[in-house]
Amino acid sequence: MKLSRMKVVSELCRLANKPEATPRARLICIRRICRIYAGDLAWIEESRTNYRRASTIAKQGLPFTARKVEMLDLAADLNLKVEEQAMLEALANYAWDTMVGEHGTIEAFGFDALCDVLNVNPTRRAEYQSAASLAELVLAGAEDCADSYRALPTPAGLGPLHLACMCLNQRCLTMRPNLTLV
Repeated sequence: MKLSRMKVVSELCRLANKPEATPRARLICIRRICRIYAGDLAWIEESRTNYRRASTIAKQGLPFTARKVEMLDLAADLNLKVEEQAMLEALANYAWDTMVGEHGTIEAFGFDALCDVLNVNPTRRAEYQSAASLAELVLAGAEDCADSYRALPTPAGLGPLHLACMCLNQRCLTMRPNLTLV
């Protein structure tokens, strides 16, 4: 992650943790942080893809390029692995705080205000009217439905909070592999 992005994340964390911060302000800050991490994860995946492409091209010169192919394959596997794991863990933590925290219910916002924060397309809001919580809205795919951020690269094209929920889900399943989800 670039230094300027780290400063932005630190400032957003500071703003979200202020005692006088409203639930709306906290959610906006958390969404922005998740969007930054999602963009960074997409960049890491793109750089790995570039290493794999270079490796495929280098394989055309085998056996003379065997060492180069080996190095490119290793770089693709290990490229920013520590940073990626830290971002995935942070996303899972933000999902936990957001979905389980006191500001995770529609009552804290009101349905329309929550849809405004999540950037839900006004023409599609009726589809999500039955959602009882922020988690239901996010996991139903309502987030970012207005297409204003769809051009930004995110893994699997998910909204930032949806991606964070998927990271939390993955962590829960990894920690408790015998967990039965109903």
